[in-house]
Amino acid sequence: MRNGILALVITGVYILLIVLLPHTMINPGKLVQGHQDLNHSCFKCHDAFKGTPDSKCIACHTLTEIGKDSIHGNRKNLSFHNHLDGLRCISCHTDHQGVDPMPVSSFNHDLLSEKIISNCINCHTKPSDDLHFSLKDQCSKCHTTEKWVPSTFDHSKYFGLDQDHNAKCNVCHLNKDYKTYTCYGCHEHTENNIRSKHIEEGIYQYSNCISCHKSSDKHGMEHGGRKQEGGENEGDDD
Repeated sequence: MRNGILALVITGVYILLIVLLPHTMINPGKLVQGHQDLNHSCFKCHDAFKGTPDSKCIACHTLTEIGKDSIHGNRKNLSFHNHLDGLRCISCHTDHQGVDPMPVSSFNHDLLSEKIISNCINCHTKPSDDLHFSLKDQCSKCHTTEKWVPSTFDHSKYFGLDQDHNAKCNVCHLNKDYKTYTCYGCHEHTENNIRSKHIEEGIYQYSNCISCHKSSDKHGMEHGGRKQEGGENEGDDD
């Protein structure tokens, strides 16, 4: 009986110390630089035994102001956080990770709504290089939300970039227009030459080269290429 009372008293004292001196009793680590003035004011952010409610975060960090004074202040849509209905601030942001930690400790794009996650440029600046210049904002065709590099774009689905075609993009895609291509810039190819050689073989639809030629392999033509005995194509000297 006496031991039970003693254990109860010790537990009560311990709980009281946690409530009165949380920074000393259960401090899990240093606060970030901007929160240093809260080092001894735990209940500015925490509710006793209930965690960190969003209401205490946005009491200081107004959603419409987030990002204006940070390294991310040049982003086009500073109201990003206004669209995160139902998400806890601590889903992405945690403290006690040191004075100069990463701004976002963990971020999972799957937490976002379909409307936000399908419109990347709401948060990310579109690359300004030649490749992305003429592309629409359909990032998911080449990239995933897990990582930007490497790209998931598979050029071989359209044309095999083998040893004979390891060229710069603008050799085939002129004027930064990646929606179109030309094959007339290399080898003996000219439009008249291509026309005459294909008509000789009875091929009249030759403007879309990659519909038949998927790579430089002369014996791998598809669709319009007609097979000879032994598997070779007629007119494979084009």
